[in-house]
Amino acid sequence: MQGFGYGKYYPPDFDPKKHKTLNGYAGTHALGDRARKLDKGILIVRFELPFHVWCTNCDTLIAQGVRFNAEKKKAGAYYTTPIWSFRMKTACCQSWLEIHTNPKETTYDVILGGKKKAEEWDAAEAGVIKIKDAAEAERLASDPFARIEKESEDVRKGKEAAPRIADLANESERQWADPYTQSRRMRNVFRTDKKVLRAKAAEAEEIQKRNSLSIKLLDESPMDARRAALVEFGALQATDEASKKRNVLAGAMFPRAKRKATAPATTRERLQQEVVANARLSKDPFVNKAGVLEDEKTTLPAGVMVGKGKNKESSLRSENSSERSSPCLVAYGSDDEEG
Repeated sequence: MQGFGYGKYYPPDFDPKKHKTLNGYAGTHALGDRARKLDKGILIVRFELPFHVWCTNCDTLIAQGVRFNAEKKKAGAYYTTPIWSFRMKTACCQSWLEIHTNPKETTYDVILGGKKKAEEWDAAEAGVIKIKDAAEAERLASDPFARIEKESEDVRKGKEAAPRIADLANESERQWADPYTQSRRMRNVFRTDKKVLRAKAAEAEEIQKRNSLSIKLLDESPMDARRAALVEFGALQATDEASKKRNVLAGAMFPRAKRKATAPATTRERLQQEVVANARLSKDPFVNKAGVLEDEKTTLPAGVMVGKGKNKESSLRSENSSERSSPCLVAYGSDDEEG
């Protein structure tokens, strides 16, 4: 049998009566660096915030559950129960935050550097049992009639809830009479649901990549499908003069055959027509872009000669248009003109 302390090195000048332990010989504490302020009554402990706290120095919310290396010391006593103080530095602004235990109210009080976040809630809405507060307990303790009424009310509620509690107990016993069978059934359902969830997640991820989306996609519902089926997409109609002029200039100059204009049937066809029209307007050298986009007045193409039957006003319009526009076409005389 190995003796106590087997494997430890004891120096030659180690005196068990004087040093007692190796920590006493080395002049260190068993808790190490956590006990560096133990001579002042302070022990370094790991403290976790019991609730949300607002930092009063930088107005930062420190969430519940955040852990700190806190200095623990005794700050007082409530009767025979000690009141402990936890003093720590915040990570947001390195200011001091001090929290004390409150044995009277069985809670914590923020003393320095912060304030507790106020969160009000209704026990009835949360579906939990409402525990009486200090005022209610004091009233029941001081008023015997109120205490009797409270006891009678508790007995009445217990009788009303007894059948429901018995039904729940019987149902629980019936369901878990064979725990192995129930556990196997739940595992099978979980395996099936897991495959469906993975397929939906893969489909949603594929849609996000295809459409460059960074938002979370919700599951499709029957109502969404019915609403989408009611939407009808029609062709855009040119209403103003500029849009009509743009559609005319974007069309083919020499159409091959006359055919009846029909509205595009699908969104892809409408988008394709829009792209072709925009490309033709930007690349076609025979289109007067200034006349299409800027000038709202109707102008004649440059280089077009006016015949003998035209009046003087039409001739002036043709000349003014030729001065504003860059020559694109060569003007030839008409067959009816002489010489």
